[in-house]
Amino acid sequence: MKGATNSKVPIPVRWDIVNKRNSGLSGSKVSDLVGRPKSTYNTIYAKWKKTGDVMDLPRSGQPKKITPETEKTLVEEILSIQNSV
Repeated sequence: MKGATNSKVPIPVRWDIVNKRNSGLSGSKVSDLVGRPKSTYNTIYAKWKKTGDVMDLPRSGQPKKITPETEKTLVEEILSIQNSV
């Protein structure tokens, strides 16, 4: 994936990076094996060391005004209306 910019690293690949590093491989070797830049490896491994997880943290911003259940109900209603037309 060389040359890819601004692409999210999938969660299984992040855990693969942490597991390979914890098995004794060097950072350079791990980054070569997973095909990601060393800076990406450093960021993911540092996040794991600090938080114990590799998931992205929630971002700031205004929270949604409706619950996930309400959103699901609205989507279902809209789709049923579209299908009946």
